[in-house]
Amino acid sequence: MKNWFKSGNLILLGGAIMLLFIFSLFAGFMVQDLTLVTKDYYSEELRYDQKKAAITNASQIDRELTLRRSGDSLEIKIPERLSVRIKEGQVHFYCPSAEKGDRYIALAPNPTGTYLMFPILLPQCAYTVKLFFHTTEKEYYKEFKL
Repeated sequence: MKNWFKSGNLILLGGAIMLLFIFSLFAGFMVQDLTLVTKDYYSEELRYDQKKAAITNASQIDRELTLRRSGDSLEIKIPERLSVRIKEGQVHFYCPSAEKGDRYIALAPNPTGTYLMFPILLPQCAYTVKLFFHTTEKEYYKEFKL
C-alpha cells in the first residue's frame, strides 16, 4: 500500500484524471449545439456597414440635421438640397423599455426641408429618435435623444 503514494504514481494519476476531464469537456462540446448569434450573419454585417456609412454621411451635415421639440410637436430639419431628393425615409421613435411604445413615421420629399410631427408618445419612455433617409446618391442616419 505504501507504493501507491509515491510521487511518480500521484503524477500519473493526476495526469489521467486531467485527461479524463479534458475528454469529457470535448465530448460535451461536441454534443452541444453552438450557433452564431444569427444564421444570416453575412447580410446583417453588410447592413451594419451600410449603417456606418450612413452615420458618416450624416456626420458631415451634422449641424444641418436638427430636431426641436416644443410641446407635443417635433420639428425635424433636413437640408433643402437633400430633402427634395429623398427616395425613402423614416423617423423611428424608439422606446427601449417597451416595444409597444415604438412609433414609425415615413418621410417624403419636401421642398422646405422642415418636417412637423405630432407623434403620440408614451410619457414613461425615454425615446431615441432614429432618423434614416436615403437620397438618389447617399444614405443618412442620425439619432437624437428626447
